[in-house]
Amino acid sequence: MRVNSAVQQEVGKANDHSLFEKSLTLKEISPKWFERLFGKRKNLPLPLSPVWFKWYFELDSPSKCVIGEAYGYSSSYEYTCRECDRLGWSFGKSFLVRSQERLEDDVNQFVDHWNAKHLG
Repeated sequence: MRVNSAVQQEVGKANDHSLFEKSLTLKEISPKWFERLFGKRKNLPLPLSPVWFKWYFELDSPSKCVIGEAYGYSSSYEYTCRECDRLGWSFGKSFLVRSQERLEDDVNQFVDHWNAKHLG
């Protein structure tokens, strides 16, 4: 798995808990999904494996996906934030086509959106 520099920076920022740092990282917003996508596992699960099915169906469930975790495992964002809803579906599509690059783009878009619209 190739991790782009934006994700590497995010991993580094997640370890820096400066009081002056207002922006959150995916590790802080959705820690379970951060660990799944960028933690110890170096690759996405094999297609049609039990882990792949578990992740796929969780990404397809608004309350269990990356965005749902950020909302406290709630699907309320589907009705309150169009961008969060769009990004939730994008994560599922990126996972389905096994595109690490698209997943990293989704993470960057989501973190930027979360910090701009939902933080504070």
